[in-house]
Amino acid sequence: QRMKLFICAILFFSAAFAAGTTPHVPVWPNEFSATVLINDWREPFPQFVRWFWSAAQNTDRLDGLVFFAGEWAFAETIFDHNARVQYVVAYQGDSIVCNAFPINKTLPKPNFKNYEFEGRAINNGEDADIWGFDDRVNNRYVRYWDSRRNYTHPLRFDFIEGDRRGTRALTFEYKEFDAGPQDRDLFQIPKYIKDSCNYRSAAVKAAAYGGEPLSALN
Repeated sequence: QRMKLFICAILFFSAAFAAGTTPHVPVWPNEFSATVLINDWREPFPQFVRWFWSAAQNTDRLDGLVFFAGEWAFAETIFDHNARVQYVVAYQGDSIVCNAFPINKTLPKPNFKNYEFEGRAINNGEDADIWGFDDRVNNRYVRYWDSRRNYTHPLRFDFIEGDRRGTRALTFEYKEFDAGPQDRDLFQIPKYIKDSCNYRSAAVKAAAYGGEPLSALN
């Protein structure tokens, strides 16, 4: 009887130790707003954006500076995933220019089913867990950092992909992150602006805006 109790105690503490060493698998929130610093290491400057996501609307929004046709402008970029259309509304002085393009890339929304726990680290003074995903078939390598105190709170994404054109490295650093419902009005373009939108091809977008720090990380 004592031996049975001893074995049960060992199994209990072993299970508790295992649970303590492998953290909860991250969960990507369905709704959030965030302040994100994006570094595309092919570009000479980082991007600092406000990012809003709503699964209910199936829409992303990014606010920040864009380099458009050789000039800087403040832009609201709406990704309407239902319509597969990306709207870029650029503001410069008293001018507003709206361009619409087919969506050909996505912002990261991982499901983490293929990610493996790799260890702990510290990001911006906060304890973090690191999760890795290596897609060797498509030459994509991802490292995701989430907060140890909240497994729905991203801290950083590191993303590397390579192809015949070379290697691209991206880093998303989340300086502020609030999970929760987003006002649907955030994802609406005023009618007078939308009526003036110019619908263009993906090739025109690449020529006008250059590289974009957007890739599928699922």
